[in-house]
Amino acid sequence: MKTLIFILFIIVLSFSSCKKSHPLQVDDYPIRTGDSWTYRFTFATYNFRPTVPGATFPTDTVVFTSTVFNRGKVWLNDSVQAWKFQCDGYFASSSDTFFSRSYNYYQKIKDTLRIVAYSGGSSLPMPKFNSSAYICTFHNKIYPSLHALFAELRGERINSITADTAINYEERPPKAFVFPLKKGNEWDYRKRGFLFNIHKKVLGTEIIQIPYGEIKTNKIQWFWDRDDNGVYEEYQVGYDYVTDDGLLKREFIFLNIGISDENHPDGQGLIDISETYELISTNSKTFFY
Repeated sequence: MKTLIFILFIIVLSFSSCKKSHPLQVDDYPIRTGDSWTYRFTFATYNFRPTVPGATFPTDTVVFTSTVFNRGKVWLNDSVQAWKFQCDGYFASSSDTFFSRSYNYYQKIKDTLRIVAYSGGSSLPMPKFNSSAYICTFHNKIYPSLHALFAELRGERINSITADTAINYEERPPKAFVFPLKKGNEWDYRKRGFLFNIHKKVLGTEIIQIPYGEIKTNKIQWFWDRDDNGVYEEYQVGYDYVTDDGLLKREFIFLNIGISDENHPDGQGLIDISETYELISTNSKTFFY
């Protein structure tokens, strides 16, 4: 399992900017060996609507932290040079409850930051209830678990995952960001045929509230076309909030996910799920806080 690896490392790279002004026209994200970042992740299931009498579903909130380290440049297959990032996950914001370690490998080529490979265990602890006991349905597609559904919604090629010690290479590396980030710019994160089309677009600017005050950011929206029919889907929303100093916040909301189990094979109700990612600390001297 490698859920959230892509998300966390994109956040890391975005906080490596050397700029100190805020023109909100992000041109590049320099990357430095030795920097580290700690993130708080909140995953919530809520608003269960039963469709059969007596059906229940255990709504839940999971909070954990991940600390990410830039380990420098490495060679992959003796032919591809990439930045290696290590991600260590901890329960309940405690360094004594380590549960996973994973790695991602990134390249910067001209105006594009790409994910080229990944390896290691999951960066997402399971909810308190046994989520693998539930089958999910979303946009008429069936998933064996919540984990499988959200791996796909984040753009993770779960079918390419092998052993935790193996490095899994992207056949067509996803484009995490294409610079400069300014209103109207857009690009495909994933192309059709390489999982499915995921698109990103800079909508404009928005002021958001973070622990250190109100900050004006670029707002980038995610779009999904899992049917590859050229129509972006409803019931799922994703946004990045970015300044020249990095990605301050990322949030996903997914609505109307069908839930079934062995007692209700034809479905027992609908659930909504949200995810939020926030930086809580860093040793990077370039970070503007």
